[in-house]
Amino acid sequence: MPITKQIHPLFLITAAIWLSVSLFVAGGVLYIEWIHNPQGEFHDITGINWGNWLPTGAILFVITGGPLPLIFLLLYLTLKVKICGCHKNNG
Repeated sequence: MPITKQIHPLFLITAAIWLSVSLFVAGGVLYIEWIHNPQGEFHDITGINWGNWLPTGAILFVITGGPLPLIFLLLYLTLKVKICGCHKNNG
């Protein structure tokens, strides 16, 4: 028997916006680091130093709360949660 829960669609929209903001902040800081690149810390003629560059983006993603809506959206997809019609008038 599958697990079914009802959630309000606004909660899904909020989680998607929260995830988008977290990704935007982390991506923006990674872009600034890429442009600034003090003394070739993140990239130089030999290539990209992933060990210095990506942890900053990952830490900012976690600090801005990115994993919380990501976990929620993954649970939503895996548990087949139904979206309730709470906002609709049944009369």
